Amino acid sequence: MAEGLDFGVLWPVPVGRFGWRARGNAPCVMEIVSWLTTGRIDTGWPGVSPSIVHHVQTAQDAMDDEARQKLLVLVPALMRCANESDTSDIETGRRLLLARRSLSLLVPLVLEAAGLSQEAEAVRGSDGSFSTIRGPLSEAAEFATTNPLLGAVLDSAQKLVACADDQQTKRNEQLSFRTTELAVSVIQCNDASARRLLLGQYPRMRLLEFLVEAIITVIEEAIDPPRLPPPFADPWDVREAGDRFKTAMAEGFPASSSNQLETRRFAR
Repeated sequence: MAEGLDFGVLWPVPVGRFGWRARGNAPCVMEIVSWLTTGRIDTGWPGVSPSIVHHVQTAQDAMDDEARQKLLVLVPALMRCANESDTSDIETGRRLLLARRSLSLLVPLVLEAAGLSQEAEAVRGSDGSFSTIRGPLSEAAEFATTNPLLGAVLDSAQKLVACADDQQTKRNEQLSFRTTELAVSVIQCNDASARRLLLGQYPRMRLLEFLVEAIITVIEEAIDPPRLPPPFADPWDVREAGDRFKTAMAEGFPASSSNQLETRRFAR
């Protein structure tokens, strides 16, 4: 995206949980990406890595409305971030990167919120190395007996490490499932209902700071480097695309053979 443009601020349509196709409510992040890329909502999500799609969808569905809107910043980078020529090794690399960075960025936020700063530094210092992180996770688990939210995060993290160690599962969708399971357990730590239910009136952990920003960083690193130049040259491009999107949404997203922005920006 052109330097200085904030897609999330300029885009006029809020992001909804589960999406237009599933519930008939506001479109989800991937539906916006699909429409901007192809001119229609294609649930095959052309041009986006399956692992990244799964991560984005699971995270956005677990977030509250305010947090979910921040994911709009990812839309331009998600457009055409993969293609059909990508090998299975490339996709495996994306899965492993999502797993490693989720461990090294998200788990320390939970440990710090629970008052376990030393353990948080040990996990962060592992830099997502599956062999190195196993010890710090086991040590931190000793403090989770009285904190169900912390326990759920550490359990998910340990299952993810075990999955990544297995030469079979690390190359298939099981690794993506374990990675997003960890992300959801971390997001739950900031969910008001979950905190009331599991922590009671006297929470034993603070709210996680910069959680959405950390999740965005994980996804951005899996996308990097972009395959094509930024699709929006100036704010008017975003506004124009947003107006056309609102019109299409009002009409029920009729099938379209082309997208004006797509044709203009990605023609070869």
